[in-house]
Amino acid sequence: MKKVGSFLILAACFFVCSQNLSAQPSPVVDQPYLLIPPSGENVWLNPVWSPDGQSLAFTSGQYIGLWVARADGSAVKQISSAEGAGFGFSWSADSKTILVRPSVFRSMRRFQSVELIDAETGHSKVLVEPSRGIRSVPQWAHRDQHVAVVINEELQLLESGKAPLGRPVIEPENPVLFPVEGKLYRAIAGQKDPSALVDFEQQTIFNVSYSPDGGRLAFQVAARGLFVMNLNGSDLKNLGWGERPCWTPDGKYLVVMITSDDGHRMTKGDLYAIDQASGAEHLLTGHTSIIALSPSVSPDGRRIAFENPEDGGIYVLELTQGL
Repeated sequence: MKKVGSFLILAACFFVCSQNLSAQPSPVVDQPYLLIPPSGENVWLNPVWSPDGQSLAFTSGQYIGLWVARADGSAVKQISSAEGAGFGFSWSADSKTILVRPSVFRSMRRFQSVELIDAETGHSKVLVEPSRGIRSVPQWAHRDQHVAVVINEELQLLESGKAPLGRPVIEPENPVLFPVEGKLYRAIAGQKDPSALVDFEQQTIFNVSYSPDGGRLAFQVAARGLFVMNLNGSDLKNLGWGERPCWTPDGKYLVVMITSDDGHRMTKGDLYAIDQASGAEHLLTGHTSIIALSPSVSPDGRRIAFENPEDGGIYVLELTQGL
């Protein structure tokens, strides 16, 4: 695992720090740059780097549709026009497929499906037909052999058709974690009574994010803030306020957004790096007035992509040393 030495040292400026430099990231001093400008009526949201760092996927307003671009912002193409496709999507480990939960409306009622979209061709493979029973954001499981989703109160494992990358096959009996109605459950497919690891008393759990080594979990709880814990439910910590947690490659920090509004619109959005062990916060965007939302850290830790609601573009904060 890659270790953090000096954290966030920019090419243009070096800081003389104390002996605690390895635990204190230096402020970012370069301005973020526009990577993907808005197009026509489209404003871009929710950028997510591919695991190989070669591509970026993102969606448009109200999470309608899905687009991909090269890491330099070129070759932008649309691969889905479905409503809801841009909410909670995730890349496969081989960076070739995107897992989505699109929506359709019938007689004013929302139905959701589970689909795999080829990031190159846009071809869609439907794993679950539109249903009213899907209760969770689908997730890759068992080194991408399966897609795990809660349907009608039961965890189901769906064959993805993918072979695991470079590691032994993990059997379907290995547990999967999923949130439902304020609880985080640990379950095996077909198990009738999954065990609840934590219970937040009906407060919604969302924006669940696994650490790069798969040993820790970060998530938000409505009205309670940001939490981390081990996959067995131990070492549960409240890290205060922070939204859309994204792990750094070494698993030490969570990059989050912290926002404020005037009751009508967003007035401020900053990115912070939070030490998930100590809870120490480090402001990353204090030097810019840009509203920075929905951060995604690149696999090499050198770039943070984010959305800017003021102009609808995707921006990048580029670093000379990985996080």
